[in-house]
Amino acid sequence: MATTVTSLTQFDDTALAAELERDVQRELRPMRIFYNFMRHAPAGNSTVFTFVKLDDPGNTVQDITESTATDLASANWTTLATTGVNATTAQHGVFTLVTDLLTKISILDVQPVVVGLLSRTMAEAYDVAAQAKIDDFANTTGGATTGSLARFLTTITALEQRDVGSTGEQLVSGLHPKQWGDIRADIASNTGAFLANDQVNLPAMLGPKMDGFVGEVFGVPTFISTTISSASSAYQGWIMAAGKAYGDYNIWLEKVALQRDESRVSTEVIVTSCYGFALIDDNRVQGYRSTT
Repeated sequence: MATTVTSLTQFDDTALAAELERDVQRELRPMRIFYNFMRHAPAGNSTVFTFVKLDDPGNTVQDITESTATDLASANWTTLATTGVNATTAQHGVFTLVTDLLTKISILDVQPVVVGLLSRTMAEAYDVAAQAKIDDFANTTGGATTGSLARFLTTITALEQRDVGSTGEQLVSGLHPKQWGDIRADIASNTGAFLANDQVNLPAMLGPKMDGFVGEVFGVPTFISTTISSASSAYQGWIMAAGKAYGDYNIWLEKVALQRDESRVSTEVIVTSCYGFALIDDNRVQGYRSTT
């Protein structure tokens, strides 16, 4: 099992103690938009889980004629097959030292503050790793030019042309805030047409949303996060079938452990996760690319 780089940071006693004595305000983090859109593998006793999908056998059938009593067994066999895609887990971790001096002089309960901070770091790392796997999609719409609502709709059309939705899938979109900003500007410049459509919640689409959800664009729930990556001067947003295109296999997430380090008169706070991702079906995702 592979192990990722582990970072060590020691809290400065004097500076951090003064900071913690003030009203603690959480750090800014990217919106978390990935976990709920994955197909989650069941817990297992292996470092690898295989996601399986049925292959399409096609629509060729055998004509049956009553007078000749056609025997289907003598006709060409219909070959049924499946495709398996592996998600291989890796361990990831981060830890820091909370000194006894800091714990003593701070008016706050330092340890839970540190545990929360490192847990959020691990959660963000999960999203970064998820996007890295999502980037493996082969089908894309757009490029390093300004995004638009028309491009968004073209992306949906590409999925519809591959029959995505025929098994009840719900489409969902993940965009970089810059990508959504371009679409929002496009909507704002065409407000007359939108206001005439009672299926579009224009105020919700134009207004800011602090939970990452910006509204439904023609029926597609759309979320934003700065975790969305870029390549060749274009952000790599996406529209996918939620729970169908990608899978995650996690053995544990954000597990907290404490360990005394008497040589440093400190307590080590350790947070780890163990997970892996797989692109299950490339046909169920379409990249939405627009300029950075």
